[in-house]
Amino acid sequence: MGLNMNIEFDKKKLEHKMLLLDWELNDLNIKTKEVHNLKLRKEMQVALTKKDQDHNQAELLKLSKQSQLLKEATEKRIEIYRKKEEKVKREIEYLQRENQQLSTQGHALGLTVKQRTDIADMMNRKNNENNTNGETDTYKKFKEISQNKRLFELAKKQTEEIELLREELNRLKAKTFANFTNQTSRF
Repeated sequence: MGLNMNIEFDKKKLEHKMLLLDWELNDLNIKTKEVHNLKLRKEMQVALTKKDQDHNQAELLKLSKQSQLLKEATEKRIEIYRKKEEKVKREIEYLQRENQQLSTQGHALGLTVKQRTDIADMMNRKNNENNTNGETDTYKKFKEISQNKRLFELAKKQTEEIELLREELNRLKAKTFANFTNQTSRF
């Protein structure tokens, strides 16, 4: 019985090892299928197979040079943008100072305008006090001219009416006295 048990144990041990080896075989088959299913570029395949070490070194040098050039170009751009930023900041400061000056000038001009309007108002009040009716000289002259014009037009109309009335009177006289003149000439 002891020998049978050892054989059965060895048999089960071997079955177990076979099962593990089958699993490993399946795992390796799956992994190779995955590698075959991957779409690799030619450069990657070469790198994986490591057949062309010189090509890899040349590619590595080319990439490092590109990286270095990109770093230098980036640093130059950053420096250009820093200079532009400084220039814009100086322009902003200049414009702020100019705006401040303009606002103070605007305030001063506003005060000057207010003073001048006050002076003009005082002069107008003084002129109004000097005129009895509160009318200025130009307004009085305008009023006199318009009154003269109205009087002239009125006189012209009255003259025309008098002329019309004289003509009517002469016509009426001619009607009434014309009969008498005709009869006196017969005698």
